[in-house]
Amino acid sequence: MAIMFVRAQVIGRGAGRNIVSAAAYRHRTRMMDEQAGTSFSYRGGASELVHEELALPDQTPAWLRSAVEGRSVAGASEALWNAVEAFEKQANS
Repeated sequence: MAIMFVRAQVIGRGAGRNIVSAAAYRHRTRMMDEQAGTSFSYRGGASELVHEELALPDQTPAWLRSAVEGRSVAGASEALWNAVEAFEKQANS
């Protein structure tokens, strides 16, 4: 029997947080925040990463599917969160 644990967390700019940085930490890799021009690297903990996955629902827009197609899981996550950052303009989003 497989056991799955999922934890959701709100990461808001208003609290001084950065979603691309949070994704880089969770994937234990380097990611670039295209909006801020900032790079985040958390490769040091790569041995702690047991599994990574990015699941997209069937209703995912075609533009997002094409943006993540052919990328690694971490690369797809980077593309997804940079798209979110580009869309969300408010300081408290």
